[in-house]
Amino acid sequence: MKYSVLLTVSLLTINILVAQTDSIQSSNEFKTLFSNNAEKTKISGFGSVNIDFGSIENNFGLMIGGEGAILLNRKFYIGLYGRGLATLPKYEFEESTNNNFDIERRGVMGHGGLVIGTIFNPTKPIHFGLDLRIGGGTVGLIYSYEYYQHNPNLYYSENSHKSIFAFAPEGFVEMNIATWFKIKFSASYQYISDASVTAPIVEDGKFVTDGNGHIVTEEVFTTQNYRTPEFSIGFVFGWFK
Repeated sequence: MKYSVLLTVSLLTINILVAQTDSIQSSNEFKTLFSNNAEKTKISGFGSVNIDFGSIENNFGLMIGGEGAILLNRKFYIGLYGRGLATLPKYEFEESTNNNFDIERRGVMGHGGLVIGTIFNPTKPIHFGLDLRIGGGTVGLIYSYEYYQHNPNLYYSENSHKSIFAFAPEGFVEMNIATWFKIKFSASYQYISDASVTAPIVEDGKFVTDGNGHIVTEEVFTTQNYRTPEFSIGFVFGWFK
């Protein structure tokens, strides 16, 4: 009986010492920013197709794009994105060539660059996240193909295209549909740098000129009309397990 008690106490003592040793080793083990409970960093990736809804020139605007990123421990990601305006706002102008006539132009916009983000509780069926898109692109005016084909010598303002800087913070909700597929609902604010585009002023069928004979232009669409809140739905494909 005495030996049994002694053996039991000895085993308990050894178990406690081993547990304490493991605890000390665990607390002293080197960890990185992306490590998960001292495990190796899990690296995977994903790609997505995004449809963004907003307001352009006070009308319904639709942008379509995608992104691809490297995913670390299912929580952090960094990659590239691209997006372009699908609903091109219409502008009517009076142009002067050999014959006076009205012409239609369309507004275009697109940008792409870097996307970085973080996901909270990614293993939950429904979870939240934040990301940021930073990039560059262009806005401008284009002639419709039909107008250009019939009138190849149309005046084309040198200011009808402009490079822009784009910045868009975003918050989102994701739903895990499968280990390889998610649906993402987002709200963001699209900020772009100066996007003012001009077109020539026409009066009585002729271009208005200044004292030096230069054609006078006017602002067609303004930067503020492209700085708008947006809502989007994304279809995300990758490996999330």
